[in-house]
Amino acid sequence: MLSFPRRGGGGGGGPEVSNPQGSVKFWIKEGVLTKYQYSVQGSISFNGNDRDVDRTTTVEISNIGSTQIEIPTAAKNKLS
Repeated sequence: MLSFPRRGGGGGGGPEVSNPQGSVKFWIKEGVLTKYQYSVQGSISFNGNDRDVDRTTTVEISNIGSTQIEIPTAAKNKLS
């Protein structure tokens, strides 16, 4: 989570991460996950360039329970 995602498979050549740290928080309301937040810190070295990373990402989940699905008539007929 600290370094950028790699594309493709195998091979190496990605960034070197040092001093990685992280934390995560979850918010739950009435037994349902409504929000989560993760923080990552550390240093990344890539192609001789060093960078300190301190990133926090927050995701809020809304409209819980409001999804509606319309099943086509042909599918309903096959289910009955």
